[in-house]
Amino acid sequence: MSSVRFVDVRKTFDKVVAVQGLDLSIADGEFVVFVGPSGCGKTTSLRMLAGLEEVSNGQIWLDDSDITRLPAKERDMAMVFQNYALYPHMSVAENIGFALTLRGVPRGQIAERVRKAADMVQIGHLLDRRPRELSGGQKQRVAVCRAIVRDPKVFLFDEPLSNLDPQLRTTARGEIRALQRRLGTTSVYVTHDQIEAMTMADRIVVMADGAVQQIGSPVDLYENPANTFVAAFIGAPPMNIAPMSAADGALRALDRDFGRIGDRLANACKIGVRPESIVFRDDAPSRMSVSQVEIIGAECLVYGEADGASLVARVERAAAPRIGERVGFDWPADATYFFDAVDGRRLHI
Repeated sequence: MSSVRFVDVRKTFDKVVAVQGLDLSIADGEFVVFVGPSGCGKTTSLRMLAGLEEVSNGQIWLDDSDITRLPAKERDMAMVFQNYALYPHMSVAENIGFALTLRGVPRGQIAERVRKAADMVQIGHLLDRRPRELSGGQKQRVAVCRAIVRDPKVFLFDEPLSNLDPQLRTTARGEIRALQRRLGTTSVYVTHDQIEAMTMADRIVVMADGAVQQIGSPVDLYENPANTFVAAFIGAPPMNIAPMSAADGALRALDRDFGRIGDRLANACKIGVRPESIVFRDDAPSRMSVSQVEIIGAECLVYGEADGASLVARVERAAAPRIGERVGFDWPADATYFFDAVDGRRLHI
């Protein structure tokens, strides 16, 4: 097991800055997830760690060693790719043990390590099959098993669940996280799916436009988003963000008066409210015109408009209004977030 450090790491492609000033320390045995939209720099960061992309500036450390210029094959890391990268002409057992074969490990040891790793991910019965005979979930397990058998210092995952159907993804992410906890191996995981990030990570690195927006535990990011990007990206559904008006030092939004704030209002503001914080109540001061109701089991997502802003509320099915209704809604005062309308940073006012 090992620790990893990114020190002011930067990556440029011609004049395009893909990653800018990445500073991050990953503790021994920690599971860190990079999350963000396509093109945000998360995969490039992972590939620089793996040695598959050169670092333009900065350093990457593995324990006490600077590995910034070290070839990928010498970094003692194992990567699980998005497409699994299995050799079609090899059996599952041969795929799993291929890296050990290249190292010159004796056949008997390879067979033993392959069997042990396969049993760990419950694919021991598949060792004689070819990749074409496997389902997507089975291929994903083989790819993970191939990483395990190498006993690396760091596991690297590049969106390994993106090709699976939703139900299988839920199962697979639980299996990967449980396996990582059992092995205790430092792991770096990349995904565009914030639910994967929230359910798997010890800490999450949220990225946008090549820059880190916030680093923290899933609870930290959910309860204390640093800016509107993080607030709108983390959560399912994401936080509602609505404009605020300020007149004579008083704030107003969503038909609700927030009182006078005096000198604390430096710029125009936006308000943030989590969908699950909203409650419908006849005597509430705010009004919402309901345009859509989606049933998601015991709960409903209620979409509509209030004071010119689009909103979504997450409520129990019995509390959901009907489409076309104009209903009152409210939320707790301590569930209100304020953001700078210019740069999006969180305000404490």
